[in-house]
Amino acid sequence: MRRLGGILWGCALLCAACTSETYDTGDGSYSYIRADFVMAHTAGAAEIDRVVTDEEATLALAPHATAQWASQADTLYRALLYYDYHEGAQQVRPRSLSQVLVLRPMQTTRRDTLKRDPMVFESAWMSKNGKFLNVGFAVKTGQDGDGQLHKQRLGLLCDTIREDGAVSALHFRITHDQCGVPEYYSSRGFLSIPINDTARKAAIRLQLTTYDGEVTKDF
Repeated sequence: MRRLGGILWGCALLCAACTSETYDTGDGSYSYIRADFVMAHTAGAAEIDRVVTDEEATLALAPHATAQWASQADTLYRALLYYDYHEGAQQVRPRSLSQVLVLRPMQTTRRDTLKRDPMVFESAWMSKNGKFLNVGFAVKTGQDGDGQLHKQRLGLLCDTIREDGAVSALHFRITHDQCGVPEYYSSRGFLSIPINDTARKAAIRLQLTTYDGEVTKDF
């Protein structure tokens, strides 16, 4: 049975940054390297055999990629893939693979108690297939007195607006709990918010708190 992995119901726990796996660069030529956000399929635990890009292209990986965060077999994980690109190729060589957090709205009646600690907003865009709202971000992090990197918490709230029974707008709010982690340096990452079929034509608003104040983006 195929499962959708990496879906974080309510909150995502962050420890420094999203994990990346890097591979042998072979001949060292980067002329045809391409980056795509993908849904990555695991042939076995931590073994990625193929991906589907946001342009709906299916690519086999040769050799297979290793990703320790993709812990379940026959499961789909959201990821950012760098690979050797050749026009029309259906099999590609992976260069690196990074985990992308996937957030779904949390169910809560106490949303006013959720933390809105600041984070760094870098960019936001809709995927080409309309299935995800992608966000580039960074959080401030660092080791505490015992030398440990502790986890932070991201969450997602959503207000759905309907007209005549159809979804006309989605208002997303990213929440962030610094959890007392020291703020010594920035650690970058990406997250994706799934957009289901019934909301593909809806107006979308994204809000989050940054160190420069509130940010609102409309799509």
